[in-house]
Amino acid sequence: MEMDISRLAYKDESKEEVYYDDLTLIQKIYDNSIKDLEKFDFTIRNLNFHIEHAETELDEKVTPLTAASYLGRHEIVCMILENTSVEIDLPTEGVGMTPLSAACVGGHYLVVKTLVENGADINLATSLDFPPMYYCFLRMQETVNMFENKNICCKIAEILLQAGADINFTRNGKTLLMKFCTIPYEKLNEFQKNMNLEIVKFLLEHGADKSFKTSKGETAYDLAEKQPCSKEIIQILDTIEQKYFYDNEDYERLRDEPVLHTKEKKDKPKVIIEENEVKVGCCSSFFSLCGS
Repeated sequence: MEMDISRLAYKDESKEEVYYDDLTLIQKIYDNSIKDLEKFDFTIRNLNFHIEHAETELDEKVTPLTAASYLGRHEIVCMILENTSVEIDLPTEGVGMTPLSAACVGGHYLVVKTLVENGADINLATSLDFPPMYYCFLRMQETVNMFENKNICCKIAEILLQAGADINFTRNGKTLLMKFCTIPYEKLNEFQKNMNLEIVKFLLEHGADKSFKTSKGETAYDLAEKQPCSKEIIQILDTIEQKYFYDNEDYERLRDEPVLHTKEKKDKPKVIIEENEVKVGCCSSFFSLCGS
């Protein structure tokens, strides 16, 4: 039985443009159908809607911008942002992933950079109470393209920090540093253990406060001592000091004057690291360990 496409799309002959219904638009984003989407006028369409799309595998219901961000569709993200009525921080329904958090989960450097420079909220948390900074480290647990994943994670984290991300944000009274100092090592393989140590080093070098105390008066040292492999964590806490400091004035200016990085823009930003299209959605096991 043939599908009646007249219900999905129609062409306005006067404008020579194609208009898609919500589901078809999301599917075009998923399929990365650039040629089809170039015929679509994003500037006059309501793009602040939620819809189920199982193939995207991000949340119960996604928006066009969260889907494009999670999938790493940078060119489509730029098309969507040309619509001045788009809510750049509109989250998904379910976990409540913002486009920025979704891009961090996917490990898409260019998308993160574009969202940040167009005013995305750097510290807006999901319903799990984790901000984008947390999600950018999930890719470090992937066993495919390990070196590339580590570099992408670090570059994304640096972008967020330059833009004013709070490296000492707390969830349930614990900072991100505390979170990674207390992951149950007995549930991690050797590679995951090493990556966890790398994350702790990164956080300390970029300003994580190891003297911060919980409501019970415990520091990262105290919490680490309760864990297996505490010797390695404590050695890092003892020896690693902050090396990088951030001045986010440039990004504050960009938030006030958003600049789209579209394909037509001549002064397109230099790509510091190419995105490796590694499989998304592979971080669930480590995510479950960190989610409590």
